[in-house]
Amino acid sequence: MKPVKESDKPMILYKYLTVEKADEWLIGDDSILVTPPIYLNDILEFRVRRESADIAEQRKHFDIFQKENPSPQLSFEKYFLHITSKEYVDSEAEYLRNGLSEKSGVVSLTSDPSNELMWAHYGLNSGVAIGYETEEAVESEGLRGRGLPLGLALEVTYDDSVIPMKKDFSDVALRLCTKRKCWAYENEWRILSPLEGVKIKEHDGKKFYALPALREQVAHVVFGANATKGFIERITAWLQPNTPILQKLRIDPDTHNLVLSDIK
Repeated sequence: MKPVKESDKPMILYKYLTVEKADEWLIGDDSILVTPPIYLNDILEFRVRRESADIAEQRKHFDIFQKENPSPQLSFEKYFLHITSKEYVDSEAEYLRNGLSEKSGVVSLTSDPSNELMWAHYGLNSGVAIGYETEEAVESEGLRGRGLPLGLALEVTYDDSVIPMKKDFSDVALRLCTKRKCWAYENEWRILSPLEGVKIKEHDGKKFYALPALREQVAHVVFGANATKGFIERITAWLQPNTPILQKLRIDPDTHNLVLSDIK
């Protein structure tokens, strides 16, 4: 049997949460939010193009269009000129992004529970990072994945190249797990979750999607350096009877690095 590489061994992946999100969704609803990509911080998320369709596929789409929206004045030649125009091609990425956002969402996780920028952006230094242990990494068609209680997490790669999806959508997961290099500090792994079948909640006139938080599966909890005693107590009470490792970040007085310290 081939030995398991160190980089493929089980690890813990973390979900950063602000105090408000932890109180409302984690503690209040036993949930972790699934976010459609149009609501993510990165406006380029899921902004992908597809390789150009061949004439046979374009003809098929034209026939479907004519069947659903009959227009005797529209010839295939006019239809072809429209769908190959620069204006149409340039709008395709936004169209696909909106369409994908109606069907799927993202749970963003990270392998780093003490990243200074991540705490500033996602935990506001007073929130919490909830960690779940993963299975060994597996690799298929250019993607690395790890099973964990919330689902299959895929490793994000960082590349500034604009590569269209294949016509048959066979590389859609790879394209949706590629971000620009400026985001590399996040060390992200992401769960791509279909919105159909997940829990849906209405709040303030908006629709939210959520997965069960599975408190009994939490392996490690890291609190921000400014987390209050009251917040720590609320999270600890939510975790019961599970007793994962509890730690809090502190600022090293000499290096000004964020370092982990145990909570007694």
